[in-house]
Amino acid sequence: MFDFASYHRAATLADAINLLADNPQAKLLAGGTDVLIQLHHHNDRYRHIVDIHNLAELRGITLAEDGSLRIGSATTFTQLIEDPITQRHLPALCAAATSIAGPQIRNVATYGGNICNGATSADSATPTLIYDAKLEIHSPRGVRFVPINGFHTGPGKVSLEHDEILVAFHFPPQPKEHAGSAHFKYAMRDAMDISTIGCAAHCRLDNGNFSELRLAFWCCRANADSLPTCRTDCTKCAIKPANAGSYQRICPARCRPAFFMAGQ
Repeated sequence: MFDFASYHRAATLADAINLLADNPQAKLLAGGTDVLIQLHHHNDRYRHIVDIHNLAELRGITLAEDGSLRIGSATTFTQLIEDPITQRHLPALCAAATSIAGPQIRNVATYGGNICNGATSADSATPTLIYDAKLEIHSPRGVRFVPINGFHTGPGKVSLEHDEILVAFHFPPQPKEHAGSAHFKYAMRDAMDISTIGCAAHCRLDNGNFSELRLAFWCCRANADSLPTCRTDCTKCAIKPANAGSYQRICPARCRPAFFMAGQ
């Protein structure tokens, strides 16, 4: 039995914001895959709970006429994987979602929870980076939109105040012609394992050259990290084996696998 000091199920987004504002110690519960573990271990920081998993404002995947996307923060990874909109427009995010845990966890774990947890092993962070998402955050002070690049400030730390709620992810229109994206995860086991190192990539081609290239890595540094140096150096380069060495030299200087980060 969990040792709650208080438990509130929010009826609306406004209700949830007010509950957080009234109790600075409260933690949000959506999928619960991380929060319930903390409760099981009797972590005193998780004794006050605000349940938001049923809020309609945090659900749904929508595609606007201009090609931009909105994904609610309480969308589960299974919903991300199965939705035809994300399959077509954000394939690297779908691939990352598929690599997370097993089906039972993906059925309840939420996209927003994975990002807000701030873990260096958050598999969904790097696809979110390469697709240049913005985060819609609500609080008693109003609404703000924050670029994903910079939202993670350190291991287990994000740019989110105690009375703020991540409501949705907003993605700009993604190019379709001569463009593609991919996700790669390396772990000691193929299933149910935390990443050792991983990468997401997005590129766009113009007459055989990179006109745009975005790379992002996780489990390498203090937080999910994009490589502006790589984007600068590789853009306009021809895609041919002779240039592969220059690409390979850029990335290792910025990356360290997770097992070198003990204590962080």
